[in-house]
Amino acid sequence: MSEELRDSISSDIHGLEIDAARKCDYCGEDLDTRSPVQCEVAQLGKMPNLKMVLSASPLPEPDGWELDALRCRDCELDSLSVGTDGFDEALVMLNIADTAGQVAADASELRIVDASKDGSGYHPPKVNLQVLIQFEDVGLVRWSRIEGLLKLQATSNGEASEVVEKLKEAAIKGKDVPPEVAPLLN
Repeated sequence: MSEELRDSISSDIHGLEIDAARKCDYCGEDLDTRSPVQCEVAQLGKMPNLKMVLSASPLPEPDGWELDALRCRDCELDSLSVGTDGFDEALVMLNIADTAGQVAADASELRIVDASKDGSGYHPPKVNLQVLIQFEDVGLVRWSRIEGLLKLQATSNGEASEVVEKLKEAAIKGKDVPPEVAPLLN
């Protein structure tokens, strides 16, 4: 991956706050922060409709690269299998710093595992804005997040979570469902 991309991501996310619970956004396991942690980062691309909707919501409007989802060792990926049109996305390894109770991304030694440029993926599903507001997570419209949550749900023995059911409903109605996600919607 290019040095320019690495520098752009690193400068945008370095120092961003991370939930002090330090849990995997997919399975909920504790993260081992003694070594680099895998994280999905995203940057809202040329999506004027989504930008307009977000500007009218209580959600902060994304500006530059943002931390989107942390992954534990068991949930790590080798690549982003599904890109979402309208987002620049990257899978990175970064350190997590804990200074006086403040938990933040330390991107000083950031390594890019994989990246997907805006325009190289599938059209995002129309996830209800109230779902994004309820879960305070704009990244839920990204196909790689939906795929990961659906895969986790398929392998768990528990009931489907509310967010996964709502994302599944939106994905089923999507006009451009990726072939990697379609079998998970049954």
